[in-house]
Amino acid sequence: MSHIERTLFIVKPDGVARGVIGKIITQLEERGLKIVGMKLTTASRELTEKHYGDLDARLTKKGLDGAAIKQQMIDFLISGPVVAMVIEGIKAVEYVKRLSGSTYPNESDLGTIRGQFGHITRLQANDSGRAVYNLVHASDPDEDPEREIALWFTPDELVEYKTVHQEHTW
Repeated sequence: MSHIERTLFIVKPDGVARGVIGKIITQLEERGLKIVGMKLTTASRELTEKHYGDLDARLTKKGLDGAAIKQQMIDFLISGPVVAMVIEGIKAVEYVKRLSGSTYPNESDLGTIRGQFGHITRLQANDSGRAVYNLVHASDPDEDPEREIALWFTPDELVEYKTVHQEHTW
């Protein structure tokens, strides 16, 4: 059984606008993760609605206003260019999620992407009526990363190659 996985990772519009794409990619690559697909794009509303899927229902079950939160997240993701990537590595789904940090940057460990580059709280986002600007999206291990990858990338857009790091650790 292989522990090599693929996961979707997106630098959101706030990360692109702040010019930290390279620093975020460095965080991934220095940890031995491999980018097998990458593109700068502006997501359509249709793609973003499919991407977030049943998020509204899941949030509503938690007692939140799922429809409003999902709409804020869609509006944010389509508000500017994003860098979508497929990341490959050992237990990549869980590892990239942990490396991203908590949804709320102020709750993230300082060594995570959101902890290093983010500075917003849930309360601040709620008070301003917008999504949490938290720089990145990483597929959740409890959901279907392959479904998310298939929404954003065709098989022809993914590349197979070996890295030096892979030779020593995979």
